Amino acid sequence: MNTMRNFSENEEVKKKGFNEQRVYEGGKVDNIVINLPYSKVNVHQSFSSKTKIKLVGGISLSGEINFRIYLKDRTLLVLLHTDGEVVSSNLRLQIFLPIKNYKLLSILGTSNICIEDKVFTKMLRVKTEDGKVETNAVFEKATLKSVSGDIDVSTTAESDIEVNASTTSGNISIKLNNVREANINKHTISGFTKSVLRKTRGYTALIEASSTSGNIFVG
Repeated sequence: MNTMRNFSENEEVKKKGFNEQRVYEGGKVDNIVINLPYSKVNVHQSFSSKTKIKLVGGISLSGEINFRIYLKDRTLLVLLHTDGEVVSSNLRLQIFLPIKNYKLLSILGTSNICIEDKVFTKMLRVKTEDGKVETNAVFEKATLKSVSGDIDVSTTAESDIEVNASTTSGNISIKLNNVREANINKHTISGFTKSVLRKTRGYTALIEASSTSGNIFVG
């Protein structure tokens, strides 16, 4: 995400580079909470027993920046806070998760957020401002929000599932596998909607999808 504005002569623009990496025992992590503005976030599944996190790139801003990663009560927290205006950023966070059933995966950001592999979590929460949301995670309940980006979901149900996806100006695509029946509610003002559910053996799904001006597909 790049955010630009004009600075006064009294403001000092600072550049901060990151090449940070942390490693934790995967068996000690049940929840992941990421609050990371101005950074792309990519989540991968790993065959390692270790949870690995890496933040690389740089950011230019007028104030101070604080980046923290720590483990507390089996919750891994990844936090970035700024108290000034951001000029530009090319930060990227990558997190590699061992294969297990997590209780919560929560990601809050302002850029693209992608869960690239089949990560297993009971609760999935993703919210971004300007970026796109993509997920292949397996979950029981997912809440996905983007202000102006697209939302792409592809999931294979291993239980009855709920999906709540909303965006202002983006498109929404929800692809369901191993679902025999779905209750689908779609809302858009100026886009079109389409549902083509391939009924197979499997579970049930409750889908809520809304976009102000984008298209919605569920199938």
